[in-house]
Amino acid sequence: MEQHSGTFDGIDFCTAITRSRFQELNKGLFSKCIDALEKCLQDAKMDRSLIEDVVLVGGSTRIPKVQSMLREFFNGKELCRTINPDEAVAYGAAIHASVLSGGNGNGDEVAYGSVRRHAALAWCPNQE
Repeated sequence: MEQHSGTFDGIDFCTAITRSRFQELNKGLFSKCIDALEKCLQDAKMDRSLIEDVVLVGGSTRIPKVQSMLREFFNGKELCRTINPDEAVAYGAAIHASVLSGGNGNGDEVAYGSVRRHAALAWCPNQE
């Protein structure tokens, strides 16, 4: 149970919310996350089985329900929590810049898709 307090329209309030109630209230938003992933994969013409790592970046990825939905979507794949989120964002920006400039600097194909900046998917073939 989490305790939350705040002010809305000049009215102070304090309430407690359970994890199950939080998940119920946000069920639609959580589903939109998965919809965004499906759209990214579709736009990139990729199958989810080609995804090697799922890197969590952003505050909402700390929500246990979001994590379980991601694991389920990617067929039980373990979620990567070892990459610094700031570095992941910088790496993603570099991939995006490479795509916008017409390549990735070394001739390898890069598939990239994004949906409303809430989900991003990048894939580079293994480099030997």
